[in-house]
Amino acid sequence: ESVLQFAKAHGREKVSFVSSGVGIEKVGRIRPRNVSGQLTFGYMGSLNPSKLHPQFVEYLSQVDIENFCINIWGEEAYGERLKLEFTKRGKPGLMRFHGYTTEPGLTLRQIDVFVYLLHPFHYGTAENVLLEAMSVGAVPIVMNNPAETAIVDHRETGFIVNGCKELVDTLIWLSDNPWERLRIGRN
Repeated sequence: ESVLQFAKAHGREKVSFVSSGVGIEKVGRIRPRNVSGQLTFGYMGSLNPSKLHPQFVEYLSQVDIENFCINIWGEEAYGERLKLEFTKRGKPGLMRFHGYTTEPGLTLRQIDVFVYLLHPFHYGTAENVLLEAMSVGAVPIVMNNPAETAIVDHRETGFIVNGCKELVDTLIWLSDNPWERLRIGRN
């Protein structure tokens, strides 16, 4: 139900609201995606433990894809913490940290698979970066959380996973099925 329909149903003809959508006008059309060769996996957003999935590092450490690496854009302080966690797991090269970006649209265009694993009780509502990543054709993988499942249609516009095994299986499937990945990215 839209905001306007809800307002009218409750006796209000005028309604005011503030959209949190920011848009990515500078990006232009979707670039052709990688159908052979190394994929670029990425995450952009808050790295705060109240937002990021508590097992983010553990889950990604289980991925066994040749040359797998997650590119991360976010806050410096939390990025250093993540680097340390990957190092403690014996996987220091698994993460490339790029810091904060002022050009999210251009940065998102570099990503083939958007690994967006959020805390089950995160505070997000609109998930702008998820929408922006999808709008440039990056295929999202999200946890089975209410906000994300309201945005992503499983196997149509992205993937919804329930844990580590499903995440790893999905990443491998996306690596092995480039044409399906392209179809989902276009959706």
